[in-house]
Amino acid sequence: MEKGMEEGAHRKALAVARELLAMNFSPEQIAAITQLPLTEIPRE
Repeated sequence: MEKGMEEGAHRKALAVARELLAMNFSPEQIAAITQLPLTEIPRE
């Protein structure tokens, strides 16, 4: 159950990252906000 919760949180962070990209935030800003590594920030 805990793994499922972690996966859900990760998916939510990726969704937020996509929204921030659409708002022209830089990948570095998005990484700081979402706590995702830069390598996981979508580039599109």
